[in-house]
Amino acid sequence: MGSPYQDLHQIYEADDPRACGYRSRTAFIKECAVIHEWVGARTGNLLDVGCGSGLVSAPLLGAGWSVTGIDRDPVACARAEVRGLLTVEGDAAEMPFAEETFDQVLCIEFLQQFNAPLAAVMVAEMGRVLKRGGRLIAAWRFGTSPMRRAVTFSGYVSRGFKRPFIKVHNHGWDQIESLARTASLSLVRSATIFPPLGLVMHDVHTLPARCLGTSYLGLFQKTA
Repeated sequence: MGSPYQDLHQIYEADDPRACGYRSRTAFIKECAVIHEWVGARTGNLLDVGCGSGLVSAPLLGAGWSVTGIDRDPVACARAEVRGLLTVEGDAAEMPFAEETFDQVLCIEFLQQFNAPLAAVMVAEMGRVLKRGGRLIAAWRFGTSPMRRAVTFSGYVSRGFKRPFIKVHNHGWDQIESLARTASLSLVRSATIFPPLGLVMHDVHTLPARCLGTSYLGLFQKTA
């Protein structure tokens, strides 16, 4: 039996974001719009941690970024290479890159796959490989919000409960922000998304954001 993500590729087409764990195309499109806006028009070396098949970061190649992806799944790396990424098959907790190698790092819908101690190691690693003044853009599942619970349940119902179960870990906003500070990463911007209306809320601490948001997004800058 394969991993849940390998099983998803048996259900959805390779270009369908649901094959990468997203519950809807709408959520993926809106999340990518925020991420690409935050990345901006600047060029340089960008690392996509847990790159999967490169759906999020490949479009940035056209904007002039040199994109490297790291993933422990060789099939995902091969698919990302088809999209133009330079890939490394490796562990995000011990990345084979020198300190201060990258201008920007993406970590999109990846941290929730790991428990708190491993997530802490990975955030520290991302801070290590970032150049001073470089930026980390992270998105992770907001698993405790009522909307996330509803979206998760509806995803199973729509597939007749045949969608593979993917175990995720809930990391609160304060937890990840604290890990970022420890890695000398200061918060610049934040957001959460309400997929049904494509609504982006930029204050993650408000009641609507806590009830309706399905993923957290944070933009952090390395200060030391």
